[in-house]
Amino acid sequence: RIQNLNFDGCKSNITSLTLVSIKKEDMPDLSTFPNLKTLKIIDCHLEALGSISTEIEHLNISFNPLQQFPTSILECTKIKVLEMASVSFTSVPDDIRKLNQIERISMTNSSLQDLQFLTYLPKLHTLKAGFCIEHKPWHHNYSRSRQAAIGTIPMLPTCMNSLRSLTVHDAFAISLGAYQDYTLEELNIQHAGEGTGMHLIKQFKHIKNLRGFLPSDTQPTVEPGVPTPVTEALPEYSRSARHSGNN
Repeated sequence: RIQNLNFDGCKSNITSLTLVSIKKEDMPDLSTFPNLKTLKIIDCHLEALGSISTEIEHLNISFNPLQQFPTSILECTKIKVLEMASVSFTSVPDDIRKLNQIERISMTNSSLQDLQFLTYLPKLHTLKAGFCIEHKPWHHNYSRSRQAAIGTIPMLPTCMNSLRSLTVHDAFAISLGAYQDYTLEELNIQHAGEGTGMHLIKQFKHIKNLRGFLPSDTQPTVEPGVPTPVTEALPEYSRSARHSGNN
């Protein structure tokens, strides 16, 4: 409970604020923190987000039952990092094009049904995404995670020419052939399903760094005919299983 804390004397000096698992009735008035650069509101039972500082560069609204993309975010044109894992809204408004400084987005366990908005962000180079179709025991925060809305898995849009790093959790889809000639700096499939991982490797033929286990016959290439050096890194749950002697 933070309702008895007095922020009045220091609100203008606070540049980073993280609120995790607090009751929404204890939520301070975020519009009264004018100089926030980093704001993380995680698992605070918020169904709506009010006004926030327009100076924010890093915003995390993950694990909140937000029914719609908060319009107040659209006024924060300095945002570079946007994290929105396990939220309930299914679409992002076209006006997100106002946030043209965004470089990184995280949206695992997503309920989004259209990813076209990603093409409106010219500086987006790092994407962490996934669409949870079933719970697995190695999921982060498994006991409290929310099931994504039932629906189709949207396709990664074409022409994301600034994309350099892609991390995938669970299910993910890419149009066949859309990125065959594209060079990806890093692909992380450690927490993707086997079918999803195989699909991504085949679609991104040119991968400089690959994180995750893969069969040798799916080796991607940076240059045609030249195998890419691959780092085979099993997920933590696999290493733990081996160390305990379990199959």
